[in-house]
Amino acid sequence: MFLFASEHGNSMPFAKWTCYNMGLKAAFIVRLPKIIKLKTSTGILAQYIDVVPTLYEAAGGNPALLRGDKDKKMRLDGKSFFATLKGRGAEVRKYVYGVHTTRGIKNGSDNYPVRSVQNQEYKLIWNLNYNEPS
Repeated sequence: MFLFASEHGNSMPFAKWTCYNMGLKAAFIVRLPKIIKLKTSTGILAQYIDVVPTLYEAAGGNPALLRGDKDKKMRLDGKSFFATLKGRGAEVRKYVYGVHTTRGIKNGSDNYPVRSVQNQEYKLIWNLNYNEPS
């Protein structure tokens, strides 16, 4: 299986290092001959935490067996989107979350935290310290 994840855009305003769409969206290219059909495209909501369970399932494992079981040595927090890649799955997540802070990034302020939550239709961006200059 070949999986390529893109960078989060350029460093222009409202792009990288933000919770706007250009700062959070990342393209994935996945190739798995005989399993994933060519030119398959999806607009599902997923997060990087979902990549490991997806790879685990593609290798023959069952990530659902490792989710939430505190007695196991290995535990996966993400959700596999492998079924979606095979053309059989629906939405993996109803909501995805974003986190941003300027701390240590290009001389940003020490306290400029921004959070986001979104679904397929809406996005809320919450600046926790809006009085602080960015």
